[in-house]
Amino acid sequence: MFFATYVSAIFPLVLALRKIKTHRGITFMAAAWAIVTIGTAFVKSYGALIACRLILGLCEAGFFPCISLYITMVYNRKEQGLRFAYLFAATSFSGMFGGLIATGITKIGEAGGLRSWSWLYIVEGLISLLIVPFVWYGLPEKPADAKWWTPEEREAMLIREQQRLEYMGREKFDWTQVRSALKEWRVYTGYVSCTLPTRNKPVLTIDPVP
Repeated sequence: MFFATYVSAIFPLVLALRKIKTHRGITFMAAAWAIVTIGTAFVKSYGALIACRLILGLCEAGFFPCISLYITMVYNRKEQGLRFAYLFAATSFSGMFGGLIATGITKIGEAGGLRSWSWLYIVEGLISLLIVPFVWYGLPEKPADAKWWTPEEREAMLIREQQRLEYMGREKFDWTQVRSALKEWRVYTGYVSCTLPTRNKPVLTIDPVP
């Protein structure tokens, strides 16, 4: 049920970033996700649980694309690959250690009239709420305009911004690009095609199984 709204809402939420801005989108989704997660701890019926999962998928749908977009806004071409590697590694580590932490929380048993699984949702939601203020004040929409830079750092950030725009192009929205993406079957299947140079042949095409 979670992925029903998660998958269907990704595209419209990403387009909505044009209006709400990236750092606001990350903040709103993090706050909404935390509130819904805490609310899940108090469900009393199967229907309420399904509703929470649907809303949770909606709250999280655009989060990963927002983070990915923000990386391209901060780092230049040569730096983005390593930062994306950090992002995917963090996702893997969170899944690994999150399971261990969840197991520990469920061992507390019933407390305060709530079962251990309810406390798991409460703890996860409260931790996420603590991050929300940092996201709002710590991730400016334009990193070069952040207030905490020294004059030298600000000048360096402005130079980096120009270098980034030379690679990424101007941030002008174009519906033709959206329609082109919607026509690409790999968007829906996750199928990736990469090319690698070889010594004897100019290009070797590899189509891995998704």
